[in-house]
Amino acid sequence: MKFALHPPPSVSQNLIEMNSVLCDLLNWREEETVLSQLNVQGIRLSQSQEWQLDSSGAISHDSNRYFRMIGLNYYDIAKQRHVSQPMIDQSEVGMLCFLVSNQSNSWEILLQAKAEPGNVNGVQFAPSIQATCSNYQRVHQGQPVSYLNYALHSDTVFYDQLQSEQNSRFFCKRNCNRVVRHSETFQPAGSDHRWVSLTGLFSLLGHSHLINTDARSVLACWLLSDPKFLTEMGLKRGQLNLVDSLNSTRNYHESNDLQNWLDNLNQNWSLDRHHIPILELTDSWKWDDGNLTSNSHAFFMRHIAVQCLTREIPEWDQPIIASCQPTNLTTLVGMINGSLHLLLQARLEAGNRQGFELTTTIQAESVEAQSVEESGYAKNLPGVTTPLLSFENSEEGGRFDQCISEYAILWANPEDVPESPFHRWVSLSQLSQWLGKTNIITNELRSTLSALLAIEFSEAQG
Repeated sequence: MKFALHPPPSVSQNLIEMNSVLCDLLNWREEETVLSQLNVQGIRLSQSQEWQLDSSGAISHDSNRYFRMIGLNYYDIAKQRHVSQPMIDQSEVGMLCFLVSNQSNSWEILLQAKAEPGNVNGVQFAPSIQATCSNYQRVHQGQPVSYLNYALHSDTVFYDQLQSEQNSRFFCKRNCNRVVRHSETFQPAGSDHRWVSLTGLFSLLGHSHLINTDARSVLACWLLSDPKFLTEMGLKRGQLNLVDSLNSTRNYHESNDLQNWLDNLNQNWSLDRHHIPILELTDSWKWDDGNLTSNSHAFFMRHIAVQCLTREIPEWDQPIIASCQPTNLTTLVGMINGSLHLLLQARLEAGNRQGFELTTTIQAESVEAQSVEESGYAKNLPGVTTPLLSFENSEEGGRFDQCISEYAILWANPEDVPESPFHRWVSLSQLSQWLGKTNIITNELRSTLSALLAIEFSEAQG
């Protein structure tokens, strides 16, 4: 975790307490890793008893639930041509929910240590409830999802909205991001859940491979769409002036102008996409009994067999997407009229549900995959930016295998970094409003926004 804006402060009692929280959580994760006995092995599709290549040319489960692996042909704006790739088609809406409780004027949050086959380190910290519809309806005939009733039947809901997943891999996938209040903390029934301090969690959002992408999404959506809640927490102001910016009306662009910009992009560009059988993929995709590789793409598909003693069932197999190299997710931030702004990119990806969504300044799986605009920014950034924070995160460990993203948040003077046809400086308060809606902010940007909490509050708890 790297910070750079002001000279580092002297070691404080808060920092000592945060290090203690980190040590406790790392020890807990190690304990859960040992208990899980997670083991992942690559197998061939023909070895699976539950998955097969079906009559539509997709890879599907014999229950017709969970998800399918489909082929998709679409127009790639950056490459300016049609391409094809495998996609995860999961029409079910998953549940991502945090339980929170206020005890003695201190907010606590129920954290889950969750083992997933594609995670770096195996176990990462997840929302209190993280489950697909198939899982919580127990299609697998395994153990029930813990605390699901709290998510479904709470009287106090702080946040509730459908949000997209990674649109480069999922076809029109959405999850319910939810936060509910429980009247009091309770002793978790299993070792995989613990109540932790909400403010103590902030600093952990700047660490690599610790807080999973689903937890980051829910936290960013909730806290950054509710400036009043953050204000009432009474946290000290940090170097980003986060709370004041959330409440600010000093925007570089009028919100109506930004919406018109997105509307015009949607009118001028189209994915022109259609499903195709997996075996008819172009772009040099090669099929080998459930394994798909291509030298034209920075990812591939394989089939795995999983053993994990701490999941709803101890054994299963599934298709999974793996990456050949890390994805670059770089975001520029800066002050305009005393209000924090982010240079955001409007991006149309293969799996977008309703047109362009806003994402990081650069979102590229390789240098070759960068758009013309992204390449221009990447070339000029070293001379006009100061690093604030960098960390890695493995994305969506239930569907992606060791898919690492390299996040970087850079400080810039907006006057030194002009906009492009696909980029605009957007205020944090405008983002706050959009987080309350669906299909506008990408999963990658929501993870980035969660890290702003680490920059702002790691040294400023009060």
